Amino acid sequence: MNIPYTYSYLILDILLLVVWVSLYLKRKDIRSEMLFISILFGISGPIFEPFTLHDWWRPFTVTGTPVGFEDFLFGFAIGGIASVIYEIVAGKKLRKDTPKKMFSELRRFRVWILPILITTILLIGIFILDINSWISSTVSIAAPLLVILSLRRDLITNALASGLLLIAIVSVVSTLVEVITPGWIQTLWIQDSSIPVTPFLNVPISDIVWYFFIGAYIGPLYEYWQDRKLKKI
Repeated sequence: MNIPYTYSYLILDILLLVVWVSLYLKRKDIRSEMLFISILFGISGPIFEPFTLHDWWRPFTVTGTPVGFEDFLFGFAIGGIASVIYEIVAGKKLRKDTPKKMFSELRRFRVWILPILITTILLIGIFILDINSWISSTVSIAAPLLVILSLRRDLITNALASGLLLIAIVSVVSTLVEVITPGWIQTLWIQDSSIPVTPFLNVPISDIVWYFFIGAYIGPLYEYWQDRKLKKI
């Protein structure tokens, strides 16, 4: 039985949510962090998706609309997975140190400066510099990542490992989607010479780069915002 490409994006989301649930159930101590980051990036998904539709990919949605609930599910799943995958694989958890009150204003500032930086770079890249959305999106994520790592060098390992682990997870999930709906990458991604969409590990090369940076950014994000460090369990 051939499953229409209309459901490829939804199937991708469902498989990612299976991974999300397995991580959520594995450890109680990571659930608050996971939920917070998941909701944050779940909301971001439908907001930023329209910027990618003209030159990156055009996924079908069950509702037939350019932006669908699949975008929320994708952001929700990717955000949650990337936020805790390093902690689970490395056997680490957040230290219970209470941040000093003098840093409370700084933490509030950190909540807002990173998404503002991402949005500004993305919009300038797409609408002013006329750079394709893949490059603009990747650079917009890489910039705040560099900010985080320049201020918290102890989070470098977390970032690198989170990026690589996210690629590994997505590769397995995308392979399953390819088995269920063969040819979905060639169908949903825009075949543009400016974006490397040739599949590698059943993921377009462009997306492998993007997944690495989004994983590296999300992985240490909660620890950076909360001014907290990780320790061995």
